[in-house]
Amino acid sequence: MKLLIIVIVCLTVIFLKGSPARAGDQEVLASVMLPNITVVKGNHCESSAILNALHYLGYEMNEAIVAGGGGAPSFMYQQGNAGNFPFLGGRTGRLREVFFKGAGLQWHLEYPKDPSHPWESIVKILKKGIPVILLVDMRYLPYLFAGQYGPPYMSFGWHMITLFGVDTRKEVAYVSDIGMEGLQEINLEDLEKARFSKTKIFPPHGEYYWIEKRPVDYRLDWKTLILNAINEVVHNMEQVEPPPIPGFKGDVGLSGLKNLGNEIMNIEKNIQNPFLLPMVFNFFYGCIETNGTGGAAFRILYRDFLKEAGRKAKGIDTSEAVTAANAAIEAWHNLAKGFKQVGEKIGTIRDKSKRREQYRILAQLADKLYQKEKKLYQALKTLLD
Repeated sequence: MKLLIIVIVCLTVIFLKGSPARAGDQEVLASVMLPNITVVKGNHCESSAILNALHYLGYEMNEAIVAGGGGAPSFMYQQGNAGNFPFLGGRTGRLREVFFKGAGLQWHLEYPKDPSHPWESIVKILKKGIPVILLVDMRYLPYLFAGQYGPPYMSFGWHMITLFGVDTRKEVAYVSDIGMEGLQEINLEDLEKARFSKTKIFPPHGEYYWIEKRPVDYRLDWKTLILNAINEVVHNMEQVEPPPIPGFKGDVGLSGLKNLGNEIMNIEKNIQNPFLLPMVFNFFYGCIETNGTGGAAFRILYRDFLKEAGRKAKGIDTSEAVTAANAAIEAWHNLAKGFKQVGEKIGTIRDKSKRREQYRILAQLADKLYQKEKKLYQALKTLLD
């Protein structure tokens, strides 16, 4: 009998430890659900997460305003190694900071004050009628992977979702996520794993942020927004310092894009197993067109922002920048198409010299892209003069 009691007590302790709604949390972690939610589907996780929070708070904006106003376009190429694919990025890492500053919005970035109570402060914010944007590792979001965790290679900790409710009785949360219809239900335990993942690819550290409610007299100053955004893009293109990524080897900015053709020609110095090349080039295609970029490495969203800003910002003519952006978009599409085509056949080419012929085609497309991006940069810089 005594042994049975000990087993029951042990199982109870294990259960309570494994549950996100811990006994100590119950006093503060009450269920809360924001009412009247309309989820807006988006193209990029961060801009769509911000947009859904903004919409709920009464700000009338679209995703192009968020992404474009955040000065999204940039360039980064990170060389691969034995453990990782090369990475091709087209977005600034300061999108939210730049957007909130240009739009004149008050926001707050926070981390759990007490790691043993990771939901307490978040629930308090929800109770004020404010949605909360969470930084998470997308691998641990089962609704993205048919109810399971994603494979290890899908681990990525700079994914953002918007939290609208927590039900402690059912131990679930309700979030919006890029491209998903309506709210997604996720177990608090899974969401906690996603928030505190130890992934090496941008670990989220439980980070979250929220935007203050819309003041009655708030009006978007389009001139301030666009000049702030253009300044960021010009800075991104002039950048030569490497990003704060441990062990980074690669290129950034326009000078980095100018060198992209050379990186492609020498890709087998970093990817020494030809078996991986099809996956690498298909991944590059995704980095440009499908992996939450809105197409053409965020340039479509930015072009749409330039168009709208040109209509609404007094004294700023964005027509030349829009034309340059359209040319850059076409060049990004051409390079992405080239990556996809090479990815489909490179695995069957055993002769290294023949593979280099394919790389040369891609390098030429990259060089043409550089010329178009340079013209976009020049058109944007003119608007700052």
